[in-house]
Amino acid sequence: MYMNQKHFIPVSSTEDRKEYDRLYRIKNKEHIREYNAFRKTRERDRVRKRKHALIEHMGGKCMNCGLAFDGENECVFDFHHEGEKEFCLSPLTRPMKDLIKEVEGCILVCSNCHRLLHRGE
Repeated sequence: MYMNQKHFIPVSSTEDRKEYDRLYRIKNKEHIREYNAFRKTRERDRVRKRKHALIEHMGGKCMNCGLAFDGENECVFDFHHEGEKEFCLSPLTRPMKDLIKEVEGCILVCSNCHRLLHRGE
């Protein structure tokens, strides 16, 4: 079997798994760092797209003060549950149909108005 010296790890994965994993991480440190950065940005972009879609589904402006969504300010908007909530929306990683169903029981407000709503409760 041909072994590339650049990626050769002197310990077999069946002999000592912990040592193999440690040496693998040392040899492939840069590749692992690049891949993890890619995964973070991919997940962040996916969550942003979902939030954009949910904001647009809810009308695109704060129900209290009228602040409009311009495509760049998604971080300003929150979904305020009215009544009971089935689950927390914060990670936005559930299936989109479940998120839409949960958002139907919410109102779209900006962060400042959301804080004022909770202060008044």
